[in-house]
Amino acid sequence: MADAVQYMMEKMIPELEDLQHLKIFSKEEVRQIVQKRRDFEYTMKRTPLRKVDCLRYIEYELNLDALRRQRKKRMGLKKSTLSDHTGISRVHNIFDRALLKHRGDVDLWLQHIAFCKNQGSTKILSLLFTHALQVHPRNEALWIEAASWEFATNLNVDSARVLMQRSIRINPHSQKLWLEYFRLELLYVQKLRARREVLGLDDKKALPKELSLDIAPVEGEEDDASKAADAVADATSAVEDSRREILLGAIPKIVFHNAVQAIPSDAAFRLAFLDITNLFPSAYAKPVADAILASATMEFPTDAAVWAAFCDQAMHDDAESDDVDSRRKVAIERFHTALVNLATDAMREAFLHWCVSELARTPASPWFTTQMEQTMNALGPLSPVLHFVWVDYTLRAHGLQAAVAKAHKATSAFPTDAKLWLFRAQLVMRLASVQAQDVAPPATKRAKKPTQTSVFTAALVVVEEGLKHTAKQGNNGDAALLWQRYLQLLMSKPASTTAIRAAFQKALKAATAWTPSWSTLRQQYLRWTHRALGLAATRTLYKTFLAGQMLPNEDTLAFLRWTVQVEAAEPDSAAQRTTVQGLFEKIVDLYGEDNEDVWVEYIQFYRERGLHKEANDVHWRSTRTFPSSTLLANLHELP
Repeated sequence: MADAVQYMMEKMIPELEDLQHLKIFSKEEVRQIVQKRRDFEYTMKRTPLRKVDCLRYIEYELNLDALRRQRKKRMGLKKSTLSDHTGISRVHNIFDRALLKHRGDVDLWLQHIAFCKNQGSTKILSLLFTHALQVHPRNEALWIEAASWEFATNLNVDSARVLMQRSIRINPHSQKLWLEYFRLELLYVQKLRARREVLGLDDKKALPKELSLDIAPVEGEEDDASKAADAVADATSAVEDSRREILLGAIPKIVFHNAVQAIPSDAAFRLAFLDITNLFPSAYAKPVADAILASATMEFPTDAAVWAAFCDQAMHDDAESDDVDSRRKVAIERFHTALVNLATDAMREAFLHWCVSELARTPASPWFTTQMEQTMNALGPLSPVLHFVWVDYTLRAHGLQAAVAKAHKATSAFPTDAKLWLFRAQLVMRLASVQAQDVAPPATKRAKKPTQTSVFTAALVVVEEGLKHTAKQGNNGDAALLWQRYLQLLMSKPASTTAIRAAFQKALKAATAWTPSWSTLRQQYLRWTHRALGLAATRTLYKTFLAGQMLPNEDTLAFLRWTVQVEAAEPDSAAQRTTVQGLFEKIVDLYGEDNEDVWVEYIQFYRERGLHKEANDVHWRSTRTFPSSTLLANLHELP
């Protein structure tokens, strides 16, 4: 080991002499650099080689090279010398040694690739992609990264195409690779059309007539010349037809058809091709989009998403035109057909969502508003989700007052749907707030404007009514959301702590224990208790929860972390440290086997208080659980 390290150090001598000769670094600084590099070289020889040690070495070399460049610029040195290149070469060498031991680490490959791109190391990058793809032929990100580099940086579409085709042969069922190959071919068509436009190859201007000599043809020569000219014309015509097909997206169409043969039964996959196509100009994207939609509608005639995409495509065809209403007319006609052929809630919901999105995109003309509402009124019975979308549309098209009225009808139609009650309460609160701002005082006597309390009261009335209707399904998660909103409104207006506490207890009892909504209610209860009643009441309450069953999920971890945060905020004392230690032990008991972050938090708690022995004890325990953790390795043990 020592001989190998000494050999590496001797290779650095010319570089260090150059740095000292140019006075970029002093003799003492060079000595420190030598010592630091020697330490790193010894860590690179350890068994097993840790990734974190390699990354630290790379970080040191990059910082050192940045300092060298800064000093050289300040000194006005412009001549290129040996030390200008050895730093980057050393970083490449460290990456190579790290990848030799950690070939399975895709992130490390990507880090080296990013470094090569940043430094412009194209030759190394080409070899790096080759080695990375040999080791990880199933990794989609590496194939896409390599093809993107060939296409965008090397400007070599043939190599990019070969890479994508090879990746698909190895991973024939990878949707991401098929989609990116499709995108690549569309980008190539875009580049070809842009090039022809710049060169003026598509201009159909009359060419100047060539000068000719009036010479009588020789017998037999005229027929031969005519045949040769016809053959050339036919060949030229065939080439032009092929070129025209390519410029209209023939290759992307082939890619799409091959993709759906490999993955035949996924409608969303086909529509993903359509989303990519719509990113390009309709002049050449429309034929491709038409082929995609024809395939999707034929294979999935009862899929609402496919029909919705077919209808919405009218807004993308001829998108460069300013006549929005003509495109909307086509879209609505398609929706009429779709709603007749597929009279399902999913299709109705797709139409309503389209109406809302169109209103958000551009203002609606009176004609368009009339057409939409006529279609809506003919939809038939609506589900709660459809009512929700219709209220949203009414809010955008007709304002707040009409939306509140529509929401009232929705809750009357579905009185046990908690989400509709929540939406109605939100609209009522907004309406009350707007009305409070619009109240104008009389000229003779100033009127008393409604207070913020009255705004919350208006919403509380709606939520209370909703709770009455949903009481019979109190274990429903949506009903628990209604309870959360009720408590938020109750705390926002003047109310006694007894009433709020009783409401929290009633809400927790109504919700199913350990569900996400129940955990949210518990967290709200604890925060309110801490804010309104102080630490003693909070401690009593959270101990009540700790005494019960503790499921090791994310909500429980958030609850325990909050209790630690509350206790750690108190003045430092032996009793306080004992309490926090007990909570941390509970956390590592539940999560210490899978979550290294909880160990880091435990260690930091002791270090912030100067208790280094306790911190090192916890650190030792954590490294026994996670022996190869980079995060824990970065926490150096303190003496």
